[in-house]
Amino acid sequence: MSKKRIVFYSQHLVGVGHHFRNRQIIRALADEYEVYFVDGGRPVPGATLPVSVQIHQLTPVFKDLITGCLTSETGCDIQAVLKTRKQALNSLITRVYPDIFIIEYFPFARWELADELLSAINTGQSINSDIRIICSLRDVPRRTQEADRVFSILNHHFHALLIHADPQLIRLEDHFPHTDTIHIPIHYTGYVVEPLDSNGCELQTRNCVLVSAGGGADGYELIKPCIKAWQRLSQRGVVEDRKMIIFTGPFMPQTQYDALERLCKGGPFHIDRFTSHFLHWMRCADLSISRAGYNTCMNILETRTRAILVPGSLVSDQEFRAHRLSELGLVNTLLPQNMTPDKMAKAIVNALSSAPPVHSIALNGAVKTRDIIRAI
Repeated sequence: MSKKRIVFYSQHLVGVGHHFRNRQIIRALADEYEVYFVDGGRPVPGATLPVSVQIHQLTPVFKDLITGCLTSETGCDIQAVLKTRKQALNSLITRVYPDIFIIEYFPFARWELADELLSAINTGQSINSDIRIICSLRDVPRRTQEADRVFSILNHHFHALLIHADPQLIRLEDHFPHTDTIHIPIHYTGYVVEPLDSNGCELQTRNCVLVSAGGGADGYELIKPCIKAWQRLSQRGVVEDRKMIIFTGPFMPQTQYDALERLCKGGPFHIDRFTSHFLHWMRCADLSISRAGYNTCMNILETRTRAILVPGSLVSDQEFRAHRLSELGLVNTLLPQNMTPDKMAKAIVNALSSAPPVHSIALNGAVKTRDIIRAI
């Protein structure tokens, strides 16, 4: 008997968290399904998938942080790029004839791409009346004034909503009123995390503080005060033999990366853009300092690492997530508007003397997602 076919649509516009979360889900699905991964974002280093997964790269688009508008590195008019993407996605749907079409985040966001997504949904439904359309949603959706529009599209076009969260930490109704107007099944899958390999930690430096900035688009404002704080603590003899290990993110502008590299020169630092062994570094760190993105927060919970979260302002989910984790006593938080080298230095000293986090939050989201889809 042939495997059922899944088309999984993924689009990261600013960071890389969506991309890595989706890949973990796809790894779980690939055991049972014929999976076609549609990637609409810029290439991400170190992101591998099983060889059985067929990857289809749409012309990458991303959000310009100055204008807030979609843009592309092709040099072409963005409307022409979107038209090409729409045609390519419809062509793939027609050729693959999927049993299941999973769309990440839409219709809770990605309104800039609504034309290509609604067109692909209509194409899928026109060629296969039994197709299942599923929304894959992170824990904290973007707050919107158009909740009625979101619910209308869910009820008319989708068959299930999968929320990759544990309701003891975050629930949909924390962000959207009138969720009782959603008429399709809602499933909480637990959080999706990268599996923690028991090997590899011995390959890394154990005495370290880990600083990371996700995709890196807004990483400079986080990392520079951390470096200055660590320099001051080093001068006071507080850091002992620890190094500060810094990963800026692949999308940090080169001029900013060069400036941080100069700032680190000669000190107890190691700086790089990216590592494919991030979880091992996290596991071996005495402390993590980062934004409050989905993946990094789940890495913190999985490895039970002490953490300072400085929520970013470019995406709407981070402040709420950091607040909830702080309420439960699992992390320390420092708001970006309050962050100075002196305040960061004080936060580091306090965090290093605190106990590691203890929790019972569900982190089996990828496998649970596969099990739920099997039953839909």
